[in-house]
Amino acid sequence: MKNAVIYARFSSHAQNEQSIEGQLAECYNFAQRNDLRITHEYIDRALTGTTDKRPEFLQMIEDSKRKGFQYVLVYQLDRFARNRYDSATYKAKLKKNGVRVLSAKENITDDASGILIEGVLESMAEYYSVEYLSLDLAKIFAYSDCSLLKHSGQEIPEEDYGEQLKKTEGRPVSTYVPFRNGLFLSSAASLALSKGCGVIYYGAHGDDAAGNAYPDCSMEFHRAISDAIFIGSGEQLKVEAPFVGLAKWEVVKRGLELQVPYHLTWSCYEGRERPCGVCGTCIDREKAFRINGVEDPAL
Repeated sequence: MKNAVIYARFSSHAQNEQSIEGQLAECYNFAQRNDLRITHEYIDRALTGTTDKRPEFLQMIEDSKRKGFQYVLVYQLDRFARNRYDSATYKAKLKKNGVRVLSAKENITDDASGILIEGVLESMAEYYSVEYLSLDLAKIFAYSDCSLLKHSGQEIPEEDYGEQLKKTEGRPVSTYVPFRNGLFLSSAASLALSKGCGVIYYGAHGDDAAGNAYPDCSMEFHRAISDAIFIGSGEQLKVEAPFVGLAKWEVVKRGLELQVPYHLTWSCYEGRERPCGVCGTCIDREKAFRINGVEDPAL
């Protein structure tokens, strides 16, 4: 059994001691599931993660030199740091001491896709400085042969959606994950109610619904799921899809006007360290930027 320590933190806004208790509970559950022995808890209260001026955090880094633990366990990566420079710097120091950072709530693997996901999460946490929540829904998709899933025997098509739809005879394309948006929105509704939120936003856009490629991106689906969540939440929760009636180029145009950090994003189905440029969503994204007279910053 390997040793681990827990690092927990809450900021001075909208969080309190109860937040620490929740973080610790999740971390202990993760440790039990993964056969880890917790030897110490490091807790910083009312301190932002955008700086390293956190006494318990720095003490943990110093203690790692003694080689008494192999893992630092956090509720989510944004608890460790909300600053990519600090995150990279201190992870490197821990790695030098034989210590790895683990997230209890984020399903991050050791492969290239895991490195990519970790980088995106850290970038978004730093840029927007908002709380990030995640759920592992992998088991629900275990029976699907969608080409996006790791266990699928299908290849991801290297052509645009128009060509793919010619072969499906009106059915969704092979990269359609069964009822994905329905599942995501249902899960989000439960979390939103628990967090006291009143609105859920999701990013479906009109192009994805064309030709029944992704039926859970259509206006009809949006209206139905919105009604279901509104009724099922006791009329406490609304669902908004601001792009559902727009083409992707129109979404990109609006994002450019709002100075969205597109350099932190890409649309690719391959899960590599860089976008492939040839799958359907890469093709659509590049085209959307081109229509706006701009190069896709991801390519």
